[in-house]
Amino acid sequence: MARERIRWPLAVERARQIVDGYAPLKVTLRQVMYRLAAEGVLPHTPPMYRGLSSRLAQARREGRFPDLIDTVREVHVPPAWPEADAFVAEMPGWFHLDRSTGQKQALYVAAEKDTLRQRLTGWLEFAGMPVLLGEPESPSGPVVMTVGAHVGSSSW
Repeated sequence: MARERIRWPLAVERARQIVDGYAPLKVTLRQVMYRLAAEGVLPHTPPMYRGLSSRLAQARREGRFPDLIDTVREVHVPPAWPEADAFVAEMPGWFHLDRSTGQKQALYVAAEKDTLRQRLTGWLEFAGMPVLLGEPESPSGPVVMTVGAHVGSSSW
């Protein structure tokens, strides 16, 4: 792909197809870039990443591209309801049993990257499966040792 002129409209369209293919899940810009680079649509370089970011942001502003996960600029707003009745109506959907209560061992899923943690949480939330973020070779030791100390605990 060296010295080849990038056809940005085609790259943006392919990026949209990639994102749409993950629906209803969302993906990050980095995931889209990796897919485009793997397919040979864009070279995997910092200038191409910045160019893709700029063009996809413009397409999103124009309503031509779906939202991506942005953990850096995400605004964390606490939930709110217009009145108490609306709050009470939603409460039953929040109830989940702690599946590790009374268990000698518990199953956890560990992810190295926050993006993967978000995806796994979306997939496993219905089953009450805990997902944690941690590096396998972190200074605190292997993930298994870290998790083992917390079986049956609701806090990390």
